[in-house]
Amino acid sequence: MILIVFIGLILLFFYQVFLGLLPIPADIIAGGYYPWLDYKWGYSVGVPVKNPMMSDVISVIYPIKALAVDLIRQNQLPLWNSQMFLGYPLFANFQIALLFPTMLFYLFFSIPIAWTLQVMFQPFLALILMYLFLRHLKLNQIPAILGSISYAFGGFGLVYLEWNTLTLASAFLPLLLLLVDKIVTEGRKKWLVLLSFTVALQLLAGYPQIVVFSMVAVALFLVLRLGLSKLLQAWKIILFLFLGVGLVSIFLFPGFEQFLISQRRVEKLDFDLMYLPWQNLINLIVPDYFGSDATGNFWGKGNSLSVLVYSGLISSMLALGGFWQSKNRFWGKYFLGLIILSLIIMLPSPISAFLQSLGLWGGSGASVTRAAFMVNFALSSLAAFGLEYLILKKISKNTTLHAALVIFGLLVLLTIVAWLLNFKVALRNLILPWFLSLSLLLTLIFAIKFQIKKRLIQLIIISFLVVELFHFGWKFNSFSDAKLLYPDTDITNFLKNHPGRIDGGDAIPANMWLPFNLESASGYDAVYPFRTAKFIAVVNSLRSDAVPSNRFGTINNYNSPLFDLTGTKYILALKRDSNKSVSKTGIVDTKFQLPKLHKVYEYKSVVILENTQAFPQAFLVPEVLNQPQDQVLTSLLSNQIDLRKVAVAEQSNVSLKPDDKVDLKNFTPTLQQIANNHLQVQASSPIDSFLVVLNSYYPGWKAQIDNQPTSIYKTNYAFQGIFLPKGQHNVDLIYEPVSLKLGSFLSAGFLILLLAIITWPSKR
Repeated sequence: MILIVFIGLILLFFYQVFLGLLPIPADIIAGGYYPWLDYKWGYSVGVPVKNPMMSDVISVIYPIKALAVDLIRQNQLPLWNSQMFLGYPLFANFQIALLFPTMLFYLFFSIPIAWTLQVMFQPFLALILMYLFLRHLKLNQIPAILGSISYAFGGFGLVYLEWNTLTLASAFLPLLLLLVDKIVTEGRKKWLVLLSFTVALQLLAGYPQIVVFSMVAVALFLVLRLGLSKLLQAWKIILFLFLGVGLVSIFLFPGFEQFLISQRRVEKLDFDLMYLPWQNLINLIVPDYFGSDATGNFWGKGNSLSVLVYSGLISSMLALGGFWQSKNRFWGKYFLGLIILSLIIMLPSPISAFLQSLGLWGGSGASVTRAAFMVNFALSSLAAFGLEYLILKKISKNTTLHAALVIFGLLVLLTIVAWLLNFKVALRNLILPWFLSLSLLLTLIFAIKFQIKKRLIQLIIISFLVVELFHFGWKFNSFSDAKLLYPDTDITNFLKNHPGRIDGGDAIPANMWLPFNLESASGYDAVYPFRTAKFIAVVNSLRSDAVPSNRFGTINNYNSPLFDLTGTKYILALKRDSNKSVSKTGIVDTKFQLPKLHKVYEYKSVVILENTQAFPQAFLVPEVLNQPQDQVLTSLLSNQIDLRKVAVAEQSNVSLKPDDKVDLKNFTPTLQQIANNHLQVQASSPIDSFLVVLNSYYPGWKAQIDNQPTSIYKTNYAFQGIFLPKGQHNVDLIYEPVSLKLGSFLSAGFLILLLAIITWPSKR
């Protein structure tokens, strides 16, 4: 029966899927970006964009996951992504969660349908696991259902629903605490083993920061349950948590290798995006008090994603009553403590700044607002307690009225402030909270006065909560027509038929070339190689001391001599009029008006320019200049080195001097991509030379010349270089990361150990 209820809720929330729509903001593609904006796609004035704040879904997560799936269907291990940042690891990308069990959907369904099933699975899993947890706390079915709905469809779960990672990872918190409590009270082996597998699954869900925060919640539980003096008794729990982490070493080792050598070591997130602004606590009961990007009227600090602390006004009212009745019991203290601890982590203060400086949450480039899922969890649990005590324990009406009056007081205060300051958006968005709070209060008053049946009151309250949360979820999330999901255009067709690296220029945004199997030196991702980020920063600034700014690794200085070194052949540019507005009859910006850039194609507002000075992706030079790392970029920027004849290598034992009688420009190698992690170069040279491959230098790449191992050198700061003896040779470059091999070995070892523990007699 419970499963039927939960399935019904999922089908209701995702009803638009059965109308042929996909839970992905594809409207942003066709309605927000060129070259798609030059088409109407069946709409009279173009495609309307619902929520631009969700652009990461279609610019990062979906296309990279789709790339990995396509490679798997080609019987390739998805190890390397050659289409962004001059190449960087693909399997190591945490957010695409390649090893989570729901990836099996992609083996049986098309990518859009499999994506849809994954999105729908997230709240369903959260409903099930939260229900099990609340039933473990001895709550009755109806209160447990309410708490499950509040958590699965709370602000955090709905805001990040279509990211297809964070909501999934957060769903495991109730199960973690259930198992830890079982271990403390019963100490049975099966709970310990299940704890290990639960941690492993949460890590595989694709967002390690959520796992770190979950461990904070577990640590708080152990401290409050056992006391500081008895924490040593929790050694088995700590051991099996560690075993769970070890199980996914195959996933963690490559991922953390990438993280440690990425731009995240210097990236700094904006203050209002890193922390939850204090005034945004209003979102606990009024999610769109500061407006919403979904309606284009957001006026608060940070962005509308900070609404993730929202668990529902109904839940908040019930949670106040639930805490009041359970404040002297363990779980009441625990949930309050978890809320306080989460807010200490999220709200800007000296304490949160100190914790952030320790790197506990992912460094200066990570947002601590992700801890909001713990607030949702605690409030949802307390709301279940509130309904339990309200209906089944027959608490006095005074407690109910106290909780309602607190919420009423807050609503009155917010209304007065909005009225005095003429916050029209806030006033308009207070209507639904007022309606819900009055409806709940009247329901309670009638229930007390007329002795209405308990089950009917429970269903009415749950109905209020469903209406409230579903309204918020439908308002925030986008459901789009499948035809808007990366449709072909005249511009993309030209690029697909003319091989060569591209740059989106001021037209196509970062990563939107992935679905068309195009490559670029630019890109956008939360984690990518520091050397690539640094090189792009130097290209743009022409300064060797340039610091990578953020996760946007995009080139904007096309006149830079180092831009040609990226091997970028085509640049896209928008035509603009004298007012800088996009115009089909305008001209490209002055930064594109360079002698080396020639127009080769245009369609309506977009022009494709060919870079006639682009380096080939593999070329030979007769001379190598060996320098330490701190001097390489200075040498590259100097006008004294011809990079078509000289390679600047680090820690190289190659010594080559030019031969004036031989010009290697007539001996251009041929590069072929055999697989995503395998490049093959056919090269012929009349002299000993140095092969430069414009693939990013990264640990794990190995080279062979005619099947004989050879060394790869850091070349021109960001690329690969190989000494090539004279003659004709086949050069193979293969990405086989040691981190993946070591992780695989450890995962297998931990799995064998856990299986041995399962089969080992308990008494022994």
